[in-house]
Amino acid sequence: MPARSSPLRCQSQRRVTELIRCGAQISCGQAGDLLNKQTDLVVRSAAIKSDNSEYAAAVELGLRQVKYAELLGMVMADSSASPSRERTAKAPLPP
Repeated sequence: MPARSSPLRCQSQRRVTELIRCGAQISCGQAGDLLNKQTDLVVRSAAIKSDNSEYAAAVELGLRQVKYAELLGMVMADSSASPSRERTAKAPLPP
C-alpha cells in the first residue's frame, strides 16, 4: 500500500524510520484516504471513536483492525516465545 510516510511528524522518529526501512508503511495522520484494499492491518488506539474518518474508512473497506493494546500483546507473546530476533512463529492476527 503506498501510504504517505512521515517519520518527521511521528514520535520516536528513529524507530519509525527503522520500521519504514524494513518495509512498513506508516501514516501518522488520521485521514480515511490513506487506506485502501491493499492495507494489511489498521492499528488503532482505544480512544478512536466510531465517527473517526480513518476508522470509518477501514470499516467500509472491510480491513482487519486491532487496537494498539491487542497488537502489543501479540508482539509480547511472540517475543517471549523465542529469544532470537528472527521469529519462526507469528502470533495470529484476529479476523
